[in-house]
This record gives sequence, C-alpha cells and structure tokens, in this order.
Amino acid sequence: MKPANLVAVLPRNWERAFGYDGDARYVAFYWTPVGDEALYDDGQVSGDGNWRLYLILRYQHPELDRRYNVGYSNLEADHWLLLDRETHDLVVMPRADAQARLREQWTSLDANAKLTSFEWDVIQEAVLQALDNVESSMQHVGPCDTCFYSIAPGWLRADDGGFDSCPVCQGWGFLSLSQAPLSAASQDPVFSGSLPVGGRKKTYGSSFTRNSSETEMKGG
Repeated sequence: MKPANLVAVLPRNWERAFGYDGDARYVAFYWTPVGDEALYDDGQVSGDGNWRLYLILRYQHPELDRRYNVGYSNLEADHWLLLDRETHDLVVMPRADAQARLREQWTSLDANAKLTSFEWDVIQEAVLQALDNVESSMQHVGPCDTCFYSIAPGWLRADDGGFDSCPVCQGWGFLSLSQAPLSAASQDPVFSGSLPVGGRKKTYGSSFTRNSSETEMKGG
C-alpha cells in the first residue's frame, strides 16, 4: 500500500543524477535560499545538487507548490521531499518529521562528546588539503562531451526512464584534459583551464520566489 503523502515513484538512479552518492536508504531534497540551491540531506551528509532535476520534478507535480512549501529563493522550506531508495517512493513530509526519519537510520552518536584541540586541528588540515586538491584538479579537467548536454551531466537517460552513468566519464561529467576531445564545450575558457576556476562565476541555480499568485523562475 502506497503512503498517503506519496508524490511520485522516481526513476532509477534519480538521486544519483541529482548528485547524491551516499548509501543511506533515506535521503531528502529541498530548496534553500542560502545560496539559492537545491539540496540533499541524508541525516549525516548534505550538499547542493542538480537544481534542474529538482525544478523539473516540481513542474511535473504542481500540487507540491499549491499545498506545501518545499523551499524558495526567499523562503526556507517547511516541507522536505523524502526518498526511500529501496522502493523509489518520494513522499512529502514536514521538515522536522523528515529530519527525524533521517536521523533514525544512523547509529546514535553521543551528543555531549567533544573533540580535542588536536582532533580539531587534524580535521581543519584535512579540509584545507581537500580544498587545495579540488582547486588544483579543476585546472586540469574539461567537460565530457558524451554527457555535457544531458539534463544531468555525468548521467544519461535510459530507455526505462532511469539514469545510467556515462560510460566515458563514469558519472563525473568531466575528464582530464588529456582525455577530453577538443570541442566547442571543451574550449570554454573556464572548463579548459585557460581561466582560473574563480575567474568567472558560473551560476548553477535558478532563483524563484513565492508570492500569493505564482512561482517566478529566473534563469541564473
């Protein structure tokens, strides 16, 4: 029996195409005005994902915006979309209920535990090193032309409506410049490495606000 708050049964690997690469059974999705992005959250890890897929989902299910607040550019979400990755059922839940469901799937942690100054130093050093590695690697990658124009770069729509990882880039959406063929996409100065990553701001989000009559969408 399907839950009463069911929104949809999502296609295979929808959450992967969105950007979630964890292993949790339950993962939630919502829009936040902080950064104006679509986010995922599994109770331990959260991050921004493919805003296009999220907006398409809302467009396909307009009842979400008529009956719930799942987040806008100017309004925090009161409801989250919770996916059961085993059944592919996507339900809408009050944010607090969704957060509780996400926490339940993880082993309880000691809320009173405190890190030592040494442990904080180790974590800080690891984060800084990871950021340096990302910035360095971005100077040497280009887009994968096989999936660059897909709705979810790194993933391709399959005949069954689901998503399969790109066989060329294995789901990353990028290749090292030595592997990437020269094309219109790979000659983009940001992707080609001829400009620093920070040399031009790329807008991945699409801002939209909620008012009394309509949802306004503005390309980023």
